[in-house]
Amino acid sequence: AYGYTRRDIVNLFIDACCEEDIQVGIVSLINDTVGTLLASSMENHDCSVGVVLATGFNVAYMEKVENIPKLNVGAFGDTGKSLTFRLMDQTC
Repeated sequence: AYGYTRRDIVNLFIDACCEEDIQVGIVSLINDTVGTLLASSMENHDCSVGVVLATGFNVAYMEKVENIPKLNVGAFGDTGKSLTFRLMDQTC
């Protein structure tokens, strides 16, 4: 779908449902790869990877929270062209 860059897709979805008189509440928005991983892991607790082969190649995998680095990605430096690496990025 073209024309949706930088648009709030959740609100667009809710608006489309309202036009059809369908009441929904969005708790989470996930892509197809994460959905594949979550649905498969519900059926098979040994499943730890979700893969979608379509127009691209997407992979999602389970990871322990403590293994995910904490990054400060809100600041793009003084010129706005690069991320600033801070001390807090080195610690968890």
